Amino acid sequence: MLDLHDSIQLTSESDRVATIRFEGIVLYQGDKFINTVLPPLTGWSMESCAINAWFETEGRRMRLSASIKEERPIPFELLMPATTDRQTLTCSCTGERMVGAPSANRAFLTEKLALDQYNPENDISVRTGLIQIRDLPEYGNTSSQMRGRNVVHNTTSWAVYDLPENPLLLCAFDVILLADGSLSHLTEGQLNGLQRWVEAGGSLCLLPDEPIRPRQLEFVRTLLRENNPDAFVIRQDDTGRLIIDGDQPQNVVTAHFGLGRVAVVQPAADLSSVLTREDCGQLAAWMWKVHQDLAVRLGAPWHSVDDVQRLTSQGLEIHQDDFGFVLLPRGRIPETLTDDQRASMEFSTLLSATPSYMQRCSTISNPLIQIAQQDLLPGSIQMVPSWLIGLILLGYIVTVGPVDYILLGMLRLRKLTWIAFPVVTALFTGATVLIANSYMRATETGGAIEITDVAADGHAIRQSRLQMKFYGARTLDVDDHQLELSVPAVNIFLSAHDATSYQLNERYRAPLTYSGSFPGTYQTQVVMQQWAPMLMRSLTLEPKDVQVPEIDWSDSQLVIDDVGRAQLRKNLDELYPPHSGDRDASWNAWVLNRDIVWNVRSGRRQILHQEGNDNRNYRSRSSYSLKSEDQLSFAALSSASRSQGFFRIVSQVSPQG
Repeated sequence: MLDLHDSIQLTSESDRVATIRFEGIVLYQGDKFINTVLPPLTGWSMESCAINAWFETEGRRMRLSASIKEERPIPFELLMPATTDRQTLTCSCTGERMVGAPSANRAFLTEKLALDQYNPENDISVRTGLIQIRDLPEYGNTSSQMRGRNVVHNTTSWAVYDLPENPLLLCAFDVILLADGSLSHLTEGQLNGLQRWVEAGGSLCLLPDEPIRPRQLEFVRTLLRENNPDAFVIRQDDTGRLIIDGDQPQNVVTAHFGLGRVAVVQPAADLSSVLTREDCGQLAAWMWKVHQDLAVRLGAPWHSVDDVQRLTSQGLEIHQDDFGFVLLPRGRIPETLTDDQRASMEFSTLLSATPSYMQRCSTISNPLIQIAQQDLLPGSIQMVPSWLIGLILLGYIVTVGPVDYILLGMLRLRKLTWIAFPVVTALFTGATVLIANSYMRATETGGAIEITDVAADGHAIRQSRLQMKFYGARTLDVDDHQLELSVPAVNIFLSAHDATSYQLNERYRAPLTYSGSFPGTYQTQVVMQQWAPMLMRSLTLEPKDVQVPEIDWSDSQLVIDDVGRAQLRKNLDELYPPHSGDRDASWNAWVLNRDIVWNVRSGRRQILHQEGNDNRNYRSRSSYSLKSEDQLSFAALSSASRSQGFFRIVSQVSPQG
């Protein structure tokens, strides 16, 4: 059992964030290492959290410690990441039973897969979490606009034998690297889990540096041949090693698979001498789904390609060292620069000061959650009318005033005033509570919105669900889950003036209890307070009973122009004809293209526009009002806008819980 606390010392029950019970664990004598993935519960940013581990039997409860030296068991300490940084995690796998020092090739690929190395403001101060404002370009309100532009990259090394078979557990990682013989040791269950995870949007990098078996060969063929089956000849040589032949020799072979990305690095004795800067940039850009108009794929910082090509066409070359990026005349060596020369040649100062260069990569407010918190509340809820509240207040004042005074005076019992006053107060209080309960009583617990991602062939790949929970009385809410991640949805607001100033808007504080085999088959329990709404989010990579319209999902013309959208409307009219006697269509649809949301039925459009350069709040700008269901659909599409925060750099992230 694991108790998660938002402080190192558990001082009260309110400090507990969640309790997670893993059933069926057996402990043997000696050290035991267990790799597990916890639910993505939210703690307090930049503060320490703690995990207290327990081993329970029928009559005994043993405390497990993070240290074998301390006499008293101590918790496992976690440092929560800052909301002003974008945290990324790469899982680097080895084929060895025990994780030791990586090979030179695996260490090289692990380093080159890091996206933070392409940050134009990447210097020593940024890597240590500090920003030297004086070193940044001076345009506009630099001190606030340039803060928080960090992408903090983290790497964990796992033995491939510990890689889980459940694809939901792989959602803890942004990128998975299989090297040092990892591909050769994957089991059938692990291959199926990886394939499902990549199809749902994961990024997988393969270095086939050892002989593989036929099942693993088929796995690579499946990943590389989905969209272009004739692009590569994938085979094995006489020793069983993977060989990929194409029209032109490539150091890095890339392919789409579902919503995800796959890259196969051709093995070599020393990859650092074979892969060029462009190869490494192409690999990182592909794995992280970086926008094509950014220069990462050229091995340069994530400024626009046009600006980089303009500067290089002037006879300058881009160099990177421990202090960041600089531009030098061709043939110059960066190490010969003095500090003064470097200051005059900083890469970012030579680029145009467009707003896209000044956007932070930190967490942003999600418009879908903001709207869902209101629109998913039970429809039967009614607020107590103001006139009724005023009538109750007036009746109370009249009763404890003139009525009490006159009535007790007539009965010559005015000495009982101090008894009548609390009695009348209690009666009016009880009546007020009864009236409030009558208005706020809900026959249902709230609505839900489901977002289903569909592959090019039309089958559902993954599904996210936002479920509102609202009760008119204090209740123990119990839910059963199977093959899904389920956590409370939390909204985070950042100040427009300082990215380090934030407010965490939590709609629940009761600890959540997970029991069972997370995230396979388990149960969640939480004590719901009266009239305290809680929004839960779930993610599954195994959608069931999903009715997907039978249209050509691979045809981009259905989205990008008027002719295509008209054809989309015609297709949907044929699939979902109006009911008899009803002129209105039984469907509605919206498409998003270049920050413009089109209503397919009406042909009207709504433009997403930003308010300010820092808080990245997007709202609709249209000539007509939105209904509740329109707001939810519009918010879901605006959440996918490429112009917000980290998505100014990447178009998509790996599936996350």
